[in-house]
Amino acid sequence: MSNHPLRQWRKKNKVTLYDLAVKVKSTASSISRIERGLQTPSLSLMVRICTATNNELSLLNFLFEA
Repeated sequence: MSNHPLRQWRKKNKVTLYDLAVKVKSTASSISRIERGLQTPSLSLMVRICTATNNELSLLNFLFEA
């Protein structure tokens, strides 16, 4: 099971992969790959995710999870 901060945030806030993906203009499969450490999001996607989480997550959550 992934322990990525994005997954932790989603579960805590009861947000589905699909709902987050729509909000950040991505796909559920991309969000899933990010959470599993199989994909590094682009800088623009990282910013959109941080914005969608009301900055509860920061760029550092993505840069040091790889």
